[in-house]
Amino acid sequence: MKKKIIFLACILFTTVAMVAQTSVSGTVKDAKTGETIPGVNIKLTGKAIGTITDFDGRFNLKISSAPPFTLEISAL
Repeated sequence: MKKKIIFLACILFTTVAMVAQTSVSGTVKDAKTGETIPGVNIKLTGKAIGTITDFDGRFNLKISSAPPFTLEISAL
């Protein structure tokens, strides 16, 4: 009986974890030169969720909201 309860609990938690996030990833490049831009801020509009691009201009952002959503991209 305990094994069945533990098994069902594991299935429930893994299913919730799999459905709960959307992943957005990409590379930020300069429009004129095509060079990647490190240190760019990427933020979900209206939320306190965001990330920054790495040295190669790449980012990966996990969002708990379902699409569609808007991202704000800014750099100094």
